[in-house]
Amino acid sequence: MFAPSHTASTAKHTLIAAPKIDVTNARFYVNDYHVDLDKLGLQLHEFSQDTFTLEVNELGAQYTYLPHREQGVQPLVIKDLDTRIQICNRFALLPNLDLKLPQSSLAINGLRINFPEELYDAQDKKSYDYAAIANDITADMVLDHLSIYPPDLAMLEPMLNRLHGRMNLRGAVSGTLDSLLVKELELKYNKQTILKADLYVKGLPDY
Repeated sequence: MFAPSHTASTAKHTLIAAPKIDVTNARFYVNDYHVDLDKLGLQLHEFSQDTFTLEVNELGAQYTYLPHREQGVQPLVIKDLDTRIQICNRFALLPNLDLKLPQSSLAINGLRINFPEELYDAQDKKSYDYAAIANDITADMVLDHLSIYPPDLAMLEPMLNRLHGRMNLRGAVSGTLDSLLVKELELKYNKQTILKADLYVKGLPDY
């Protein structure tokens, strides 16, 4: 369902209150990949030349890769997703993200991604070295918890259907993609702590 949109003028720029979008019972096919969208709720809170804020307040979906389904693997099921994303011309903010699968869940707080100035200052975007973007983008986030039951993800990799333990991960991440610092990292498997440390990873990816 679509609500009417409105336009409001401010001293600096024009804000557009975009419609709230609700989708139910949709299906998408791309070759052997099928997505059944049971529900999706989107709200674009503000939109201008410099920024927009998008809220996903509900999501229910099933992802199926037909060759894996023929092997008896259950679809990847997303029970719910709740997040809010603000994107400006030099950074993106994700104050919260809560994702729920049948027996797995993910919670992230305070994710901030800073985009390199060169990406916006260069008049000729074609000359920008996108291969070096991992060295230029910085990020900070707190991983409140990541709880994975491997069979939930078996549609992505069927071997995960054989693993029935539970992995839990938490920590604070900062840096760039090729130079990451993970503080207070804690990894548990079946309620037993197998790693607790500060971790520094350098040199990924190797272009």
